[in-house]
Amino acid sequence: MEDPNPKVLGMGIRKLQECGIQVHIGLLREETEWLNRGYIKLITTGKPWVIAKVAQSENYFLGVNSKSTTNITGEQAKRHSHELRSNVDAIMVGRQTALIDNPRLTVRKVIGPNPIRVILDTNRLLPQDLNVYTDNQADTITICSNEKFQNSRVSSCEYFVCKEDSSGFLDPLNILELLGKIGITTLLIEGGAKTIKSFMKILILLKKNH
Repeated sequence: MEDPNPKVLGMGIRKLQECGIQVHIGLLREETEWLNRGYIKLITTGKPWVIAKVAQSENYFLGVNSKSTTNITGEQAKRHSHELRSNVDAIMVGRQTALIDNPRLTVRKVIGPNPIRVILDTNRLLPQDLNVYTDNQADTITICSNEKFQNSRVSSCEYFVCKEDSSGFLDPLNILELLGKIGITTLLIEGGAKTIKSFMKILILLKKNH
């Protein structure tokens, strides 16, 4: 496939042809584009390819309430979640999930690299003794409001700021643009109901526009 990056402009193809190598373009196009979907998405839109992982009951609940952890899935689904983690650049959860579940957001049930951990914390209220800040198993990014903070780095994570939406929450579109700017091509969202719903709205809108 041709590289969609305008900075490349087929230079690799021309270089091969100049060396006498026959080049065919378009073979297995769908398979190739799927293999490179994260890169293509980032280059053409400035945003990462997003996967939203949701576990819900038959009556469409994600848990008993927002203040406790509820195990809905079994071992097979958990293994699949770790396979997803091992194949993305970053994994994201909201403040409540980070606080209540205290997850590690690492790859454990399969062999693979740990993704960058992205935590949404509008007002920087999360305690610094959470696993994502203390286990040193993967890089951690915390995204907070640009109305209250500035980009900064501490020993446990790097803080990036983004806009708030009209409801006072971090703007999902601006979050995706921010992650795209730092080179995230694929993103797995494992947040709770509020995080999932906010991103589903913007993803549906983006899908209609692209």
